[in-house]
Amino acid sequence: MRTAVDLINLSPSVPLSGDIHERVWKGKDVSHKHLRVFGCRAFVHIPRDERFKLDGKSKQCIFLGYGNEEFGYRLWDPVSKKIVRSRYVIFFEDQTIEDIEKEDKPKPIARNDSVYEPELPTRDINDGGDANTNVPPINTELRKSVRQSRPSQKYPPHEYVLLTDGGEPERYEEALEHDHKEKWLITMQEEMQSLQENHTFELVKLPKGKKALKNKWVFIVKGFNQKKGIDYEEIFTLVVKMSSIRVVLGLTASLNLEVEQLDVKTTFLHGDLEEEIYMEQPEGFAAKGEENLICRLKK
Repeated sequence: MRTAVDLINLSPSVPLSGDIHERVWKGKDVSHKHLRVFGCRAFVHIPRDERFKLDGKSKQCIFLGYGNEEFGYRLWDPVSKKIVRSRYVIFFEDQTIEDIEKEDKPKPIARNDSVYEPELPTRDINDGGDANTNVPPINTELRKSVRQSRPSQKYPPHEYVLLTDGGEPERYEEALEHDHKEKWLITMQEEMQSLQENHTFELVKLPKGKKALKNKWVFIVKGFNQKKGIDYEEIFTLVVKMSSIRVVLGLTASLNLEVEQLDVKTTFLHGDLEEEIYMEQPEGFAAKGEENLICRLKK
């Protein structure tokens, strides 16, 4: 229903003399380049920090709609049974979920118009020897495919990505080119100041035989954007339960009290580390003249 509403708002309207709802409402031109076939097959890129070394770099999903106020596309993951959002999606608009279900079904091996099941040699459990010594060994040599993979010519690479206004940057470079880069820079400077004031690390030379951990900036716009039934219960940090908040607000209203709220920043920095851990300096905030040093974590 939500996708249908989005398409209606981007379609010409008779009461508006052929004009488009969204263009009249926002007062600016609209684009239709991001539109895709509803329910089509799609492959969503899995970020490097969300997968292991041997895991696949993408997963099959079904296209559901558009993020609107949120970034990227909305898709259905049939394996985890969840709604996922992503900017980096490759669409196969001529395929649906039925094509995925067909591929998941095992295909029988056909020989002479009948189902062929290979007979494997049996082994005697008592003596561990072969029951039939005349059975020839099975050829386990792998056959390499000679088919050459070719990129899709139907959809240019730049059409795989949907960039929306006000989205969250993925990397430090994107934050510097963001529309609100001043706010992101202020936030990063405050984060670095908190790390320094809490003596989280000290700059040292990396000892021999030691490795320094990587790190990355994570840019999140905090707010109440969760949707009930989709990601309403997904949180990033431990917070008070909504039922507790309702109890407090109910008592406040009935007893005519006042409520004050406070936020304890960098709570996780109050735990001292006993292990010897080294980490590279945060990107964009390496100490001047000490770029070759690394951080020895203390908290």
